[in-house]
Amino acid sequence: MQVQRGFPTASVGVPFGCQSQATRSAAARVHYPNRSSQVKDSRASVHTPHRRVTLLKAAQQSAPTTTAPLFDRIGGRPAIRATVDLFYDKMMADPRVNYFFEGVDMRAQRAHQAAFLTFALGGAKSYGGNGNMTQAHARLVREYGMTMEHFDVVLELIGASLIELEVPEDLIGEAAAVVETLRPAFQVAIDQES
Repeated sequence: MQVQRGFPTASVGVPFGCQSQATRSAAARVHYPNRSSQVKDSRASVHTPHRRVTLLKAAQQSAPTTTAPLFDRIGGRPAIRATVDLFYDKMMADPRVNYFFEGVDMRAQRAHQAAFLTFALGGAKSYGGNGNMTQAHARLVREYGMTMEHFDVVLELIGASLIELEVPEDLIGEAAAVVETLRPAFQVAIDQES
């Protein structure tokens, strides 16, 4: 299977200590549909410093069909929250993009992104934020010089987060395809503000 541009294809193991407390906590609390209790085996284990957090193996096994929304197949709200937390940890550590968030309430930003991804991946019927991606990101072009290279970095870091959380490659490809649908809106914002 070919993974969309921007998403790394190699699986990586990041030591436990390199992940945020929020990500580790979300991983430890994962509860998958059709299961009577939380996952308590090594699939969601974060007990040793060198084990990778695995959120989705149990979700992959319990997903009823591939017609379920991507949101559900990825692991639902706990998996989205863990992905968003890890993604923003990576964004804030990356000098190519971290300056976009100077002065931003990151707690609110994380909640906003989780709500957007929940909607975009089929977990909600509506989205309460600004659904016009061109309008929503025009200020970043004007004030910070956002380019399509920044969009590619975001795509790279979302992919790296999903890989680190051991999301199956086919689901990462589907998520990449969803994010790629936003590329034209970002390009329009850049063209209009340039």
